[in-house]
Amino acid sequence: MRGFGFFVDEISQQHPEPVHTFMSNETWHRVYSNEPIHRLAESPRAIHHHLPDPTVRDPQLAWIRGYSLVPAFVHDYQQKTQVPVGVIPCAHGGVKLSAWSTDCTDGLYATMMDKIRLVGGHVKGMLWYQGESDASDGCDKGQTSTYQQHLALLFDGLLTLHPDLVIVFAQIGRTITTSKDAHNQQALDVAWSRIRQAQLNIYLDAKQPPSVLYGRVGFVPTITCGMDDFIHLSAQGLLSVGRAMAAVASALVAKKIPDDTRSTHSRTSQDATVLHSDDLRMVHRRFAPGSSYWHHIVQYRFDSPLSTTDHSQARGFSTFHMEDAADYGHGHYTPVDMIYAAHVRGCHVELYLTEKAYRMLAADPQSYLLSYGHGQNPDCNLISRDSTIPVAPMFPRRLPVTNVPE
Repeated sequence: MRGFGFFVDEISQQHPEPVHTFMSNETWHRVYSNEPIHRLAESPRAIHHHLPDPTVRDPQLAWIRGYSLVPAFVHDYQQKTQVPVGVIPCAHGGVKLSAWSTDCTDGLYATMMDKIRLVGGHVKGMLWYQGESDASDGCDKGQTSTYQQHLALLFDGLLTLHPDLVIVFAQIGRTITTSKDAHNQQALDVAWSRIRQAQLNIYLDAKQPPSVLYGRVGFVPTITCGMDDFIHLSAQGLLSVGRAMAAVASALVAKKIPDDTRSTHSRTSQDATVLHSDDLRMVHRRFAPGSSYWHHIVQYRFDSPLSTTDHSQARGFSTFHMEDAADYGHGHYTPVDMIYAAHVRGCHVELYLTEKAYRMLAADPQSYLLSYGHGQNPDCNLISRDSTIPVAPMFPRRLPVTNVPE
């Protein structure tokens, strides 16, 4: 969330107006988009000097690669709401969620709460982007469950303390590692998929009453965003995330009433922003009328129209074989190429299976999995046609199978 994108003139120049910012040195300042929002080396707080961060070791680095999503967010949010924005940067790069423990009296959470107190104690929103460090540690199923529980409790506590608050948080994107250990590589692939799913679960739970999070939490996938190194988003990627967060935040703030009492337009403006689905179905189509040859198609269905970032076939789907699909994440799985084409058709993607793949699936329907956005570095390009926000990755699911019609 601190922002570690290289400053690029053509990106920075898109938002020439300064951002009213309560700086790391705890004074108000107008920050331009070619300047870093976070300047942790200037912070009087010990926590920012105890936790490792390259911009603390080398303060000038923040002026080379300190672009964040904040300028794009502020610009778009103010345009949508006509409400001025002041930001209070509180992030620290490269930390696990445990660094945000509410029990630590001088940690990141306590520092954030004290900074809120210093500016008057009233805040309207929080932007959150964290989780890469937890995923990179190779978290297992139990650790992922703990991550989800603790992040949900953190959000719940903040929303309880601040009745007018809304939270918009990002799902982690990609990373590139060069491990020669195939087992370790698989473990990290699973860990990254798990953290993404844990974050999605929080958003899905927040859409169900009577949760405190209900109607007050928004979610932005980042899986299609460009990168500046092995793990950090580029300026263009951060620009996209900032704009997406502004769209979600403005919808939440303008309609902070339960979804079922919002206008149709209000529901659409928020729900179309984030697309997620577990709806998988198999259909069969003849190659041509009267033909004895069939296409075997898995349909990945959504409630809203889809598109792709580059107007090409859909990318980012993976298929696996396991002896027992219920063991995903515990045992070894084998990647299997089963899909030869993936076409966007309105509100769904059609995945065409090879004839051999269909026969394998029909013979052993319990052991084949399909995922979208699996692992550390998936090549994904699905977006919402209405909002251009990335489609949220899908945790591995069993491939559906039906018989060919008589």
